[in-house]
Amino acid sequence: MQRISQVSSELVRGQQKYASTQEILASRLNTIDETLDHLRKDTFRRNAIRMFEADFYRQFNRDLFTEFTGSLTISLTLPDNFVERHGDVIGLYLLSIIIITLLFVYRNRQSEPLTAEWAFLFKRPLAGAIFISIVIISLFTDLDANLPLLFRWLLYVSITIAAMRLLNAFYASPGVKKAIRTIAVVSIVTESLRYFGLPTPLMQLYNALLCAMAIPVCWQRIRRPDKEKISQQRVWAYLLLTVALIGLTAAVIGFENFTTTLIDSTLTTFIILILVKMVLHLSDRGIEALMQTEWIRNRHFMQVLGVDAGTGKLQLLLKILILANTVLALMVTWNLFDNSTEASEAILGFEYTVGETSISLKMVVMVVVVLYLTTIISWVVQAFVDSQIMTPRKMDIGVKESLKRLAHYALFTIGFLIAVSMAGLGLQNFSIIVGALGVGIGFGLQNIVNNFVSGLILLFERPVKVGDVINIDQDWGTITRIGLRSTIFETFDRSEIIVPNADLISQKVTNWTFSSKIVRVILPVGVAYGSPLDKVLEILARAAKENPDVLSYPAPSPIFIGFGNSSIDFELRVWIHTIDDRLRIRSELGVIIDRLFREEGIEIPFPQRDLHLRSIDSNLQTLFGAKPERTQVDTQEAPE
Repeated sequence: MQRISQVSSELVRGQQKYASTQEILASRLNTIDETLDHLRKDTFRRNAIRMFEADFYRQFNRDLFTEFTGSLTISLTLPDNFVERHGDVIGLYLLSIIIITLLFVYRNRQSEPLTAEWAFLFKRPLAGAIFISIVIISLFTDLDANLPLLFRWLLYVSITIAAMRLLNAFYASPGVKKAIRTIAVVSIVTESLRYFGLPTPLMQLYNALLCAMAIPVCWQRIRRPDKEKISQQRVWAYLLLTVALIGLTAAVIGFENFTTTLIDSTLTTFIILILVKMVLHLSDRGIEALMQTEWIRNRHFMQVLGVDAGTGKLQLLLKILILANTVLALMVTWNLFDNSTEASEAILGFEYTVGETSISLKMVVMVVVVLYLTTIISWVVQAFVDSQIMTPRKMDIGVKESLKRLAHYALFTIGFLIAVSMAGLGLQNFSIIVGALGVGIGFGLQNIVNNFVSGLILLFERPVKVGDVINIDQDWGTITRIGLRSTIFETFDRSEIIVPNADLISQKVTNWTFSSKIVRVILPVGVAYGSPLDKVLEILARAAKENPDVLSYPAPSPIFIGFGNSSIDFELRVWIHTIDDRLRIRSELGVIIDRLFREEGIEIPFPQRDLHLRSIDSNLQTLFGAKPERTQVDTQEAPE
């Protein structure tokens, strides 16, 4: 009992300590939130003297410059234990820069040609190495905040210059190159003044001068004649002119914090957008280059999956991720939120109430993501089953397509149920939706439901399947796809006909390859009267044997049909492997029969007609030796 009491007291002390720690953390978090809120409010408060007042100019004295000198000295001073605390970080930066630079130099010297999209990175090996090293290390560590102010400034200047050189090598437009250089110089100067503690009056004057210099530059670009009334550069010029006017006004009337925030946010926005455009382009080209490699294209799984389709889906997914993170970064840049996590939670937490049901944006996004992932998983599973299971077993193409469609419907149904459960829709709410859907079916969706059910019948009963040659409404073609609502078959003229699934169930459809692809070809033949009939039958049988594509079983059948108007009619009936060769083999048999008839002296007659003339012109009668008939003409004298 004493031991139990001792353990219980230790647990109680641990709980009290845990509760105390929670209270301390909560208090500190509240303090941080209050500080951030206070700073955010200070952005929109006047914190400097108006520039048109005399007190503003009285600030520029010896004390002001002494303050700036002291702040600069402190910023340039390194702590005593700098090497012990930060030597490994600096060494990691330098080592990564050296390694990546050497790799870029080595790769650039290779004889293999580089794509135009990636050549700029290898032409600027040092800039590329600095940019990549700083970005990668910053993603996995938060050591930048612990570094001395001088080294943080050096990192900022290094990555800005590296990014400027890479962007200048990437973009070909002279206007874009000039804009990039201008943004880089202004960013370095502005951040340098802020890093080294420029006093408020000097910072206010600098911001006002910067905004004043931007106004005529933007106005000149707007007034420049352009073929396009609204060009992209002109839109950016209008936006920058608006920012410059607002910033100049705020600096003049004493809102120095607001002006500083406005300038920083604008510069950062331009940098982010330029980098994002480059990243989007490089990611597209990089995925294309990856998917076009010989190792990937030769995989049977990728051939079934579709290399082009896979490339498009990966590009789309990567674009969505990049653009979503860009939006979050811009929100943080404009001080709408403190970090991207807070921004995403605030956006996804938006709710809309319908009756007793609350629908949040997070719920909608989750449902869309689940359904999209379900589609992707279904697509991959179909390709995997096709390449790894069905194809090695040499299953019929129709069977494969039916099983793939059924697997797709099953996976999509499971994904839909998961999405519904994640959305928080209970069975009661779901029954309401089903009831509303039933009413809709009763009023206007009968055909859609009928086609859907017919599609399921086609997949299960398989009266027609992918690859079958069918004849419907005098249209011939090969079925290429059986979908949820309709079936597509391709005619022999390469045109595609879309047929509702209900028509394939309700109408008469001729399936030439339902149970077997073997079909019969009938070739009619006519010979002149007086030809030896036994010889004709023999020649027809010989012609069938000469063609290697004619099946020996069932055996070819030369048949006597009857006596026609101008000829004695026969038919040569043969069987072939597939209907696709029907016209070709029919043509080849005709050529062989004509050759054999010529060799044997058997004539293929022209149409013959007997003409009986009842009357004929007198001139023609004289020409043929006949006496012309005398025609009696009654004459009568005219009265005087």
